Amino acid sequence: MSSNIEYGERYCAFVDILGFRNLIDGLGKGELSVEEMRGLLTTIHKHDGISSQYWPTDFRTQSISDAVAISANVNREGLIEILRALENLTLRLLDKGYFIRGGLVKGRLFHDENVVFGDALVEAFRIESQVARFPRVMATRAVLLDFQQYVAEDEGGSLEDWIKQSDDGPMFVHTLRSTSQFAYRTKLNNLNLNPTEQKNLDVITNRQNMIQKKFDEAIDNPLHFEKVQWFAEYWNRSVPYGGNDFSTIQGPGLNRMIWQNGEPPDIL
Repeated sequence: MSSNIEYGERYCAFVDILGFRNLIDGLGKGELSVEEMRGLLTTIHKHDGISSQYWPTDFRTQSISDAVAISANVNREGLIEILRALENLTLRLLDKGYFIRGGLVKGRLFHDENVVFGDALVEAFRIESQVARFPRVMATRAVLLDFQQYVAEDEGGSLEDWIKQSDDGPMFVHTLRSTSQFAYRTKLNNLNLNPTEQKNLDVITNRQNMIQKKFDEAIDNPLHFEKVQWFAEYWNRSVPYGGNDFSTIQGPGLNRMIWQNGEPPDIL
């Protein structure tokens, strides 16, 4: 295959860990062990998706220090694989108490087993570092238009709601999509949970407790506080509550929300 063909349009996401510089400082001060740092970076560079040998997606990843670049073919399967990977990455790092920020674009890219470069990577990095601002993966208009086309063609509805719009305008990947769906089904419908479902609900509870902990810890750093505040509000809007396992995240600047059966939350 010629280089001209390989340097073609792909979906590309660039994602990094928020506050990584502070982690390096903590490593030098003994507040974080080398093993903990190694485990954190292993998490962001791990991929739970399907094999890159699956030709419809040609899914690829590239580690870049505290960040990861991922790309896939421009088709429905490629976009689904990237969205799934971003969701998995968000949740794995949330378990460890960290948030991600990134950009998802469509553009020219070269990405093989060793290197990645191109217009798409530059644009995804620009969005992550200069535009996204909060712990979210912003999606460009070109990605949104493709997404809307795939949704229109998707009879099973497997893509619905995977890209949403923020209150401040930008579109972003709904990385709490599966969490929201599971919590809504189990909590609001009052289903009797089997052991596996209860374990999954316990994981959601632990994640919410982690967000609350990070929110409470951020009060002395306004720039970091607004980032955690954004994600806490996003969680409250996405994840139903009302039982004994977890409740709404509490704190300054967060809207009070009441979930109703069959309806999105009312903001009070």
